[in-house]
Amino acid sequence: MDELAALYATADESESTAAPTEPQSLYEPEPEPLPVIAAQETSPPASTSLPPAMPVQEDIRNYDSLRNLPDIGDLPWSLRQEIPSINYARHNYEGGQPSVLINGRAWQTGALIAPDLKLEEIYTDGVIMSFRQVRFKLRALNSWINM
Repeated sequence: MDELAALYATADESESTAAPTEPQSLYEPEPEPLPVIAAQETSPPASTSLPPAMPVQEDIRNYDSLRNLPDIGDLPWSLRQEIPSINYARHNYEGGQPSVLINGRAWQTGALIAPDLKLEEIYTDGVIMSFRQVRFKLRALNSWINM
């Protein structure tokens, strides 16, 4: 037991002879402020005219721009089985009234081609159609044969 008491006494003596330490701060010191640099005066550009205006780009009306509409082949199988056959034989986008030849007849935008099958819009290289209020796209001169 005396050995144990001696160890405690030695430990107490070493603590009392050690140099006192400063408590450590919990916060980092504030950084020194950055030097202030005076703004330099610049001369205005020689010419203050604006570049010529860019022409307004016309709305691109093509098949690839219709990213938010499914292709007829991407519609659910059950719906595709109900869509009547579409024999797409001619596509005319030029002129004031674009038209297409589907199932042997010429059609324009808004036409009801078959019961529940409507030609919504004609684009440069395809059409938007709807069947029972479901819109889809069909590339020009591609047909859909329902068997």
